[in-house]
Amino acid sequence: MMGQQLFDLVFGTLAQAFTAVLWLRVLMQAQRISFYTPLGRFVLALTDWAVLPLRRALKPRMRWDVVSLGLAWATQSLFVLLKMAVFGQLALLPLGGLAGLVVLGGLLETFYVLGYLLFFAVLFAAVLSWVNPHASAAMLTEALVAPWLEPIRRVVPVIAGIDLSPLVFLLLLQVLAIAGGQLRFLLVRLLLGGGMG
Repeated sequence: MMGQQLFDLVFGTLAQAFTAVLWLRVLMQAQRISFYTPLGRFVLALTDWAVLPLRRALKPRMRWDVVSLGLAWATQSLFVLLKMAVFGQLALLPLGGLAGLVVLGGLLETFYVLGYLLFFAVLFAAVLSWVNPHASAAMLTEALVAPWLEPIRRVVPVIAGIDLSPLVFLLLLQVLAIAGGQLRFLLVRLLLGGGMG
């Protein structure tokens, strides 16, 4: 048990951090946020080595950075596979179940990282909007989270000058995190034929 916790702490943190930076690249490109900022240069420095060779080979022509999305999913899928291999769970699965668990597990983990990234981005944007709304970091963070908050802002009114959309969004993320956790548990049980959990 302790070995698994240490594995998650070291390799899980590395995989999640790289996936989060890839998601930042995807979101910044989708929102046409300049990469000529400290955050943009940081994102490019950490991801160019993996993204650019694949982009030259695949030549995608889409608004969304599908190469970075694919790499985020591949990173999480590789982590799921590596964790199963290290802790002797590969033998418990038939090949089809293993493939399903790696593919779907990696996909769930990828969106789990997105949820955490958005959670902290919205929280950071909300705090900065009170402390220093005209700072460059505040404007960049607001540009990142605005597409996610806009649908809520159309429904939830501003009360006494206070925008409640971040609070509603964070509550929705918590609901999704709980549902995602249950889905992960059910996925493992299904693919292992009830052999785990």
